[in-house]
Amino acid sequence: PFDVALFALKSFDTPAALEGLKPFADKMPPVLCLSNGVSNEPAIAEALGNDKVIYGTVTSAIGRRGAGDIVLERLRGVGIAKGHVLSEKLNKELNHAYLNSQLFEDANSMKWSKMLTNLIANPTSAILDMTAGEVFANKDLYKLEMEMLRECLAVMEAQGLEVVNLPGTPVRALALATKLPLWLSRPLLGRAAGTGRGGKMPSFHIDLHSGRGQSEVEYLHGAVVRAGEEFNVPTPVNKVLTETLVALTNKEIPLEEFAHKPEKLLSKVQNN
Repeated sequence: PFDVALFALKSFDTPAALEGLKPFADKMPPVLCLSNGVSNEPAIAEALGNDKVIYGTVTSAIGRRGAGDIVLERLRGVGIAKGHVLSEKLNKELNHAYLNSQLFEDANSMKWSKMLTNLIANPTSAILDMTAGEVFANKDLYKLEMEMLRECLAVMEAQGLEVVNLPGTPVRALALATKLPLWLSRPLLGRAAGTGRGGKMPSFHIDLHSGRGQSEVEYLHGAVVRAGEEFNVPTPVNKVLTETLVALTNKEIPLEEFAHKPEKLLSKVQNN
């Protein structure tokens, strides 16, 4: 029998995957979930049982050159939440494999902190068909990005969650940047936005412009909106970005509607 299974799917693929696994729930080993977002582990627990899920995260940048051909572009590490009987063993074995693994006390703080880093320039890049660097080079778009992050931080605070640094990823510095003057934070985060994904376009852009027909925005920025509604925290920027990208993904509006038109997206946010 296997000691553990790895679960590292796009969040929109999770429901179908779990439907396929449910009939084998009693035979499944514990599942280490490395997917982005904050809804996958609860879904796994509901489908397979609370004892079958281990909260995890990956901060290393991985590139895909083709089917079955991946490359490690930037080694940062792996996060494993404490609380499962296999957590410490997994952490030890991952470090034996030089994957720079780290244990975390609070699973939700770890997952939300990772999600905070996934929010940056992701829907904006897809909607406007611009690189992360181009987004951050625009002063007004940069302000929009900061407000989006502040909304997520407010939602985290309302839930009693802590911003934690992840392996190779100073998330607390990102949170601090939202409180700094724009002239000070913008050059620093602009460089990070251009290099943090290892040279790839943001994932939302890749999914939208490849015609995939699905987007994780509902599971990331949408999760911020839903939690904001639950805890009475306004999240207007995340809401507009989510709704706009969903509409583009579903082809309810053409890609050309917002492509390279920052002023149009900014106007939509302001009028919301």
